[in-house]
Amino acid sequence: MTGSRTVFRTRTRTRTARRPGPARHAAVPALFLALAATTGGCGQPAEDDAAPSASSPGWEGKEDREEAMRRADRALNAVEPEGAVRLDAGMAELTRGFERTYAGGHDGPRSLTLVCQAPAPHTLTVTLERGARRDAREVWCGDREGDRFDVPAGAAFTVRIAPARLDGFVGWRLHRVAPGGVGECADDVTGCAD
Repeated sequence: MTGSRTVFRTRTRTRTARRPGPARHAAVPALFLALAATTGGCGQPAEDDAAPSASSPGWEGKEDREEAMRRADRALNAVEPEGAVRLDAGMAELTRGFERTYAGGHDGPRSLTLVCQAPAPHTLTVTLERGARRDAREVWCGDREGDRFDVPAGAAFTVRIAPARLDGFVGWRLHRVAPGGVGECADDVTGCAD
């Protein structure tokens, strides 16, 4: 007895190798150049570029920066003049620098307190100017007490900190103090003998 036969037919295809056309040849160098440009690090930042460099350490996370802000607040509180009236306060990123001009006022001397916080040891140069007089001082980042600068009543004065290539911030508070409430030096713009 003959059974039914099932026949399967398969179809085979023979592929011929394609030769790359001119469009594929042109795409290879373009792709190579694009990859080299994105992974090669071709350019160097300009010297006056205020962005932190790749080698400068940054904050580990949000918690580190928040803790630095609390340390800055404690450092500013440590040198806050008694009975003073706060006129201004704030923070600025170190990469942007800091520049403010304050009215000197005739209602009493001013006391400016600065503090710097950064993830690595660093110093900043603070420049105080009033008219033709100028004085520059260094401020250490991470101090437990802020740096206090007293300026007598009178003409306006300017405070400058150049931008730094470092992650971090500077905090400040400006107070009006009683004439007897100034610190060791009554005029930090003209400077005092040490």
